[in-house]
Amino acid sequence: MFYAPALQECTVRVKIPDVNRSKCDPQSIIAIVLEKTTDGFYRLGTKYNILKQLYTRSQFNLCTVPALGEDKWVICPGPRAC
Repeated sequence: MFYAPALQECTVRVKIPDVNRSKCDPQSIIAIVLEKTTDGFYRLGTKYNILKQLYTRSQFNLCTVPALGEDKWVICPGPRAC
């Protein structure tokens, strides 16, 4: 399956694996793309922190709606909203 590349500062939704969350925890988090490495991986950050893991493009979805206001989040064209 082909995934369109994510631009820097795009808003994305990252699914949290079932083994890392309880029934009450959210199923996903909203983040932004901070950078794309030379290996093709993406470094993502949230409002509170930078995520430790590097992600491939297939591990997150692009959002078409800004999460926390248009002044801080870039709207990226994608197949669906978060």
